[in-house]
Amino acid sequence: MGGSFPTSGAPRAGSAEALPRPSGHGLQKLKQNGDLPIARIFLSAVELECPTPDEFRLALESAGQAELPLLRRFNTVFDTVITVAPMLGLLGTVLGLIASFSSLNLGSGDTTQTGAVTGGISEALISTATGLIVAITVLLFANGFRSLYRRQRALIEEYGGQLELLYRRHQLQDRQDMAQLSGNPSGFPQPNPSRR
Repeated sequence: MGGSFPTSGAPRAGSAEALPRPSGHGLQKLKQNGDLPIARIFLSAVELECPTPDEFRLALESAGQAELPLLRRFNTVFDTVITVAPMLGLLGTVLGLIASFSSLNLGSGDTTQTGAVTGGISEALISTATGLIVAITVLLFANGFRSLYRRQRALIEEYGGQLELLYRRHQLQDRQDMAQLSGNPSGFPQPNPSRR
């Protein structure tokens, strides 16, 4: 497990530094993909100088929490369009019906006004259909976007957990390597037998 994080000139076990820095290639790949949320999250933790496992985890969590609003930034727009579009369609329906009824001249017995009445009703139906089409289309995009957000969040959590686990294993391996060099095979502090 000691090779989990490739090194580039970083000190090995037994030196003052607890963990080597990531290799230039891995760090370069993350920086090249800096436009991806997961790369920015990983960079925030990997670029720390010799963090403890808790600091590493906190850096991952903090960066992840900072990225979540960016992933959800279009939710409000989608929700607004989905809500407003049917309302505008309903408004068009009401206005079309008002135009239809205002063109009626009740009591005159004139049947030539049917064109104005049907024109107002068709305007009402077209505006309703348009509002519903816009709302349904945006709803489909919004659901796709929310599904993508959930998948991205799950991947970020999964890969972040794997990276943290690799970091912890690497730190434990380094501790054990240093302990073997110092004659303590467990890697953990031993009780002082002279204190009994």
